[in-house]
Amino acid sequence: MILKEIKYSPFSYKLKNPFQTSSGIISERKGFFVSVHDELGNDSIGECSPLPRFSYESYIEVEKFLSNELKQLLVNEIESDPGKIKQTVAQFTKLQSVRFALEQAMLGLVMRRDKNFSKNNFYASKKTISVNAVIGFDEPENILAKIEEKYNAGYRTFKIKVGRENFSDDYELVRLVREKFSNRITIRLDANGKWDIDSAVDNLAKLSQFEIEYIEEPCKNLSCLMKLAEHSKIPIAVDESLKTYENVEEVLKTTSIKFLVVKPMILGGIINAVQLIKEAEALCKRIIISSAFETPIGKSALVFLASLVSHNHAHGLDTASMFFNLPITDPYPVQNSHIIFDPENFSPHFDAGHLS
Repeated sequence: MILKEIKYSPFSYKLKNPFQTSSGIISERKGFFVSVHDELGNDSIGECSPLPRFSYESYIEVEKFLSNELKQLLVNEIESDPGKIKQTVAQFTKLQSVRFALEQAMLGLVMRRDKNFSKNNFYASKKTISVNAVIGFDEPENILAKIEEKYNAGYRTFKIKVGRENFSDDYELVRLVREKFSNRITIRLDANGKWDIDSAVDNLAKLSQFEIEYIEEPCKNLSCLMKLAEHSKIPIAVDESLKTYENVEEVLKTTSIKFLVVKPMILGGIINAVQLIKEAEALCKRIIISSAFETPIGKSALVFLASLVSHNHAHGLDTASMFFNLPITDPYPVQNSHIIFDPENFSPHFDAGHLS
């Protein structure tokens, strides 16, 4: 496969409502679409959107790299093999979000050329993917109203942000949610590393009565999370503490942490995630694929990854609806809290030049 053209286009899209976590407020997503064209006239596109405060690289670093280095890929013939594509991209750049975009674009290009590529290189995919709703910080009455609205739209798994200045406010919120919705919903919590280990032990003991599916990042570092996983009645999930795919693999193989929330845009690519899903399955661990507020273009690759897991836990893929006036039709809309997977939409047919 020979790349005849490669180009990028910047984008900036506002969220309908600023999303607040204990780490800060997300009000817009900026990034780049990277499009590629081969010698046969096929085209494909990938998304590169580093997430401030979470990604290693900044928007400015990515822009500089794309401006100065991107066209060097045109001198390479790209082999139609996932491992070779991963190797080519890894040698070309260490910027995680750029790796995501290039792997998505190149894999999409290969899938255009070979309709059997996905079936021959990846194991069987499921068609229906469960999705959780994400509830950010707000007043309790507003949170209850948001959950009810999402519940009426078919959602049954809710990830609720905790980590307020006073834990008593978190506790009371969770109590109110469980009281109102009883066991009709599955509750996940996400503290974004807000607590120290002593506070986390105490807080989790108090919250354990509410049947929490898991809590993400109750404290700030991996060693703390590993200790909590040994004793907490609430299962621990690791998210921000996963810095690289090597880090994910270490957690899979050496800790009792059962849930690993993987954001491929931040961790650096798609092909490594496929391998980690296989490893997690073998170890009876659970990979949850989660969005870093990608547009529908980046999200399409995440849906592909979520289709590869065998468990039925919900994934964090309900973000495309959070954007204001996106000039993109989501090929994977959430309907009744589910996404129907179609491998044809791994790399949607969009012209990057018309999306900024």
